[in-house]
Amino acid sequence: MKNSSFMSRHKIIPNRAIGHDKIKGKFVKADEMLYTHAYTAGAILSTTYDLFLWNRAIRNNTLISEGSKKRAFTNYKLSSGKHANYGFGWAIDEVNGIPSLEHNGGSFGFLSNTIYLPEEDVFVVVLSNCIYSATDFVSTKMAAIALNKPYPDTASKAAKISPDFAEKYTGTYRFDDGSTRTISF
Repeated sequence: MKNSSFMSRHKIIPNRAIGHDKIKGKFVKADEMLYTHAYTAGAILSTTYDLFLWNRAIRNNTLISEGSKKRAFTNYKLSSGKHANYGFGWAIDEVNGIPSLEHNGGSFGFLSNTIYLPEEDVFVVVLSNCIYSATDFVSTKMAAIALNKPYPDTASKAAKISPDFAEKYTGTYRFDDGSTRTISF
């Protein structure tokens, strides 16, 4: 891994992406965070290729042992008896019935999502330099396509709701960031 490191406000990093936000409908450069406070929670930068190498190191037990990996990927139970769907830093989920190990992240102007399907040895990573992207949605759809089990196209199928329900939510909604959403019937 040659293109992964902790972020620095002072170090020049060639080809480093700039994070973006959306304010009042316009994309702007996102505020910078104080990276020393975030440390590993949002202050690591990488590339898709380096993350693939990282995935291979975990898969091949060169980064952590098989025992540590098993503990990290265990879906632990809560005191209530329900599964947490979370191991040590990994979400335990599935993509169209195939078990997945997932991790997402985000910081000022950046979002990321990784999905690993160990049974199929498929690794998907989506990195975005815009906080208004759906990295989890995109990576899940990509993983399903890689499995040759794509999700059905639901965009063309309109949801059926009663007129009373639709009229109840008609209006313009304003949010703290200055954006608005209008729902019409």
